[in-house]
Amino acid sequence: KVASEGIVLMLFIRNMMGMGFSYAISPWINRNGLVVVTWLMFMLSIIINGSFIVMLVFGKRFRRWTAAHYEKVSEPRYGEFFKR
Repeated sequence: KVASEGIVLMLFIRNMMGMGFSYAISPWINRNGLVVVTWLMFMLSIIINGSFIVMLVFGKRFRRWTAAHYEKVSEPRYGEFFKR
């Protein structure tokens, strides 16, 4: 019901992260060196990509916990306040 809004938010966050990396990566490499930056990026990607384990364990509980909010947000008239 709210797939399009989710995709827009996901693309916005992805593009902001890409922009941030393009502006920050060169000074970061110059300051710390390529090996340190590569290892830090490796560890960061392991942590982010490894977060699926949390969803494997707690995913069903999380969906049950947020079901009422999802039903409220997915109503067709939920965003009428912002359309004025």
